[in-house]
Amino acid sequence: MRIWIDGQCLQTPSRTRGIGRYVTNFIRSLAQFPNAELTISFNAEMPYQAISARSVVEKWIDPRNIHIWSGVAKGGEVPFGYTDQRKLSELAISWHVESLQPDVALSASPFEGTWNCAVPLLPNTLFSRPIVSIFYDAIPHHFPDRYLNSKDELRAYNRRFSAYNRFTHNLCISEFSCNDAKRLFPNVPATNISTGVDPDLLNHLLGTANEKQFSRFDPFVLYVGALDWRKNVPLVIDAFALLPDKIQSQTKFVMVGEQPSELLGPLVEQWKANALPDGNLVALEHVDDSKLFELYRAARVLVQPSLMEGFGLTAVEAMLTGTPVLGSRGSALSEVIGDDDYQFDPSNAHDLANKIERFLTDEPSAQRASRQNLVRAKEFSWERTAGRALDTLLKIDVNPVPLSQDLQSSRDMYGEAASKFALEPIEIAKAFANSEVRKFTEERLFIDASSTLLHDHATGIQRVVKEICSSLSNRPNEIGDRNFIMFSDSKMTWQQAQSSEITKKISKRDALGSSNIYFRPSDHVLMLDSSWDLHETHLASLISLRLLGCDVATCLYDTIPLKHPAMCDKNMPPVFTEWLKSALLWSTGFVCISRAVADELFGILEAIEFPRRMKVGYWHLGANFSNGVKISASARRPAQNRSYLMVGTMEPRKGHTVAIDAFEKLWRDGGDEELVIVGKPGWNTKELSNRITNHAEYGRRLHWHRNVNDEKLAELYSNADALLATSFAEGFGLPIVEARHFGKPIVTSDIPVFREVTEGAACRFFEVGSADALANVLVEIRQGFGGNGHSSPSDWINWDQSAAQLRNVVMGDNWYKIYEPRNSNPFVALNDLGHISMSKPVSIDEREYQMEFVSGPTLDEVRGQLLLTVKVENQSQVVWSSRGPMALYVGCRLLNEQGVNLQKDNSLARIPFVHIPGDKLYIAVEVPTEWRERGATHVEVGIVQESVGWWDNTLHIPLT
Repeated sequence: MRIWIDGQCLQTPSRTRGIGRYVTNFIRSLAQFPNAELTISFNAEMPYQAISARSVVEKWIDPRNIHIWSGVAKGGEVPFGYTDQRKLSELAISWHVESLQPDVALSASPFEGTWNCAVPLLPNTLFSRPIVSIFYDAIPHHFPDRYLNSKDELRAYNRRFSAYNRFTHNLCISEFSCNDAKRLFPNVPATNISTGVDPDLLNHLLGTANEKQFSRFDPFVLYVGALDWRKNVPLVIDAFALLPDKIQSQTKFVMVGEQPSELLGPLVEQWKANALPDGNLVALEHVDDSKLFELYRAARVLVQPSLMEGFGLTAVEAMLTGTPVLGSRGSALSEVIGDDDYQFDPSNAHDLANKIERFLTDEPSAQRASRQNLVRAKEFSWERTAGRALDTLLKIDVNPVPLSQDLQSSRDMYGEAASKFALEPIEIAKAFANSEVRKFTEERLFIDASSTLLHDHATGIQRVVKEICSSLSNRPNEIGDRNFIMFSDSKMTWQQAQSSEITKKISKRDALGSSNIYFRPSDHVLMLDSSWDLHETHLASLISLRLLGCDVATCLYDTIPLKHPAMCDKNMPPVFTEWLKSALLWSTGFVCISRAVADELFGILEAIEFPRRMKVGYWHLGANFSNGVKISASARRPAQNRSYLMVGTMEPRKGHTVAIDAFEKLWRDGGDEELVIVGKPGWNTKELSNRITNHAEYGRRLHWHRNVNDEKLAELYSNADALLATSFAEGFGLPIVEARHFGKPIVTSDIPVFREVTEGAACRFFEVGSADALANVLVEIRQGFGGNGHSSPSDWINWDQSAAQLRNVVMGDNWYKIYEPRNSNPFVALNDLGHISMSKPVSIDEREYQMEFVSGPTLDEVRGQLLLTVKVENQSQVVWSSRGPMALYVGCRLLNEQGVNLQKDNSLARIPFVHIPGDKLYIAVEVPTEWRERGATHVEVGIVQESVGWWDNTLHIPLT
């Protein structure tokens, strides 16, 4: 049976309340039945919420069966009225479902849209298929003076309420609500499908109990729920006032749930008015599922005093933990609890007080209740609920006329109905066009090359983009899908580029002449380029693609701006960080250029407790070697001094200074090794360039080739005894691949990506950043101790093979790891990235870190500042960040010989994103250029926390 579900209750505030939880678990359980094919739709007017909801349900519903329709109602029915836009939206969702052709439609929450732009599917004369509702309760109907405070609220409520008279069937969440529905809507069949307990919550029962977590409250009585009138919470406080003084003084009342000040305030005043002990009333508003179950476990008794409940899920949850439960008599709580001995009159505080006292003082009675509750709670299962619902749906007479038989006449009927509204014809046409479902089976891959096409600076990343695009552009893959290059410098439009354009810059005029891309739900988007400065431009369009249902994979080349900000241009870390934050919003996955980078990203996601699922993959870059550049051993220069070759643009993170320092040590000790450097000078290397060209060994044992062609590079590889790679950080390591191609041994700094790329090669490693360690390795090689051996020429993948690897990850779903959040919070806001800011001081016991001097102070050629670089290892269990009211920085201050601080305003260096436990951060702090004039002799560098000050264990560095 094809069952369509209205998913808007997973977009509105209902998603975090009982209705959202109910519908989520109902979908999960119903999806387990093989004879139920589920499809669901979300409202595009709530895009961020639709994306979050999609990520929840796609675990159980085929992504091809998740759809979007476009409502035009701009606000809730209560404040704006039953407008023509809302009426058009009702027809649009009806037409949307009609075009999907389900056997039955499920209106999961018909009361949505009273205060927001949701427009639930309600029965109408045009809709040809059965519509079944879920009926939760009629509490506002029974207590209109309490819940329907204006004519507008009453009107909007009653319009939806009356729809229950026109549904094909009403599915009810309890016997109490079922009996109510039969009385209120006698002409519509009603079935009690009951409810169950969230499987995610059940998983917490299997975990290790952390009873000490809430021991500060022990003993305590627990209430979980809202604070509105019918919840009857004041009764519990009145009951507390009747307890013996000893129990009052020892026992706390803990409330968990939404607690707006206008509702919490009167309860606090009532507590005080009853002269109950200060501090014994505890209000906990935000509690995740794991903490909620720990609270259930730790409580002496859970009290649910409601005047009316449609079910009573919190009571069942507490019963499953073995906690005694007391519930009010007379509504669905009675059928949940069962035994009248554990129920009380919701108007009688003495009755409740007596039963609370019994559970607090009579241990055998509490244990007996615990055992009975546990048996009772196991009767409520989602499998049983879904089974009852499906049995009911299967009995419904389903004989709709296939839409394909009379598509145009159906369109005409809906169009005629909408023509009566005082709306522009174009608005009506758009509403229907954007809601009609079209089927697309072809999967297409669109590859972003915006930065390369618009601003080609011939960077290494842009070389990768050109090679991948050249390999993939317009080539059908093995299953017939197509690959396209795209670019954009606008907020909503993407243009398609031809493969020939990848080698030339595209002007805005060219872009305007390019063909716009119209995306489909089945499309895959690969954000391949280094379009970091375009992230704000791209965000809205990529969010719209996520809304449509496209997969969006983002390429991550390295994490250097996050972990080595001292080795980047000043502007790069903040730009890169903001790009990453945007990418975490729009991406369904990240594909990295090495396993090492993928592991780094995964570690960050785990540390910050990123709240959403994320796919993480990697592929290896290619290398094309022509036969003409592979020089045989016989063509190699005659053996002279042992020669080490360094290849790559010169920049601080490449560690050229480490190499030169090591070779100077060798030369001082009589060594004859040669160092050959190949690469143009990059960012902030003027001082290094001068050091090389003015060196006494320059042109003798120290050589520098700024620019070489492929043939010359091949000759240099052939003549070298080994490749030397001294980088502090890399995303890949292409020179290592090239050295392996030429059969050269390798000496590298010990970083994870070099371990990965050198697998199977003859290689020696040395401590990162240590010239002494490198010198020792080179001496050992010279002396033949544990030598780096010989390496045979080895093949590496070419760019076509690299592109195939990448495509297989993105379109073949061949991901390396899938990150899943530890704590279940399915409808977390899309802009929530986890713990990336600091809101409380780090305790003295947690201030564990190690700081080491790396280099400086040196003049930054770009900034015109003196910079001192340190390495900071976070040895605590706390994620550090320079965001939030208790932000953390690396500080620097000038001191004189007496240790007096000479700076009024200390220099503070920001952590670009986060500094996670166990990681090392290379960060530069600014030293005032006039330090001599101030009389400074050294600087103090340490950790500084906002509103706390300097931590201990600072580093003192002499200034010379």
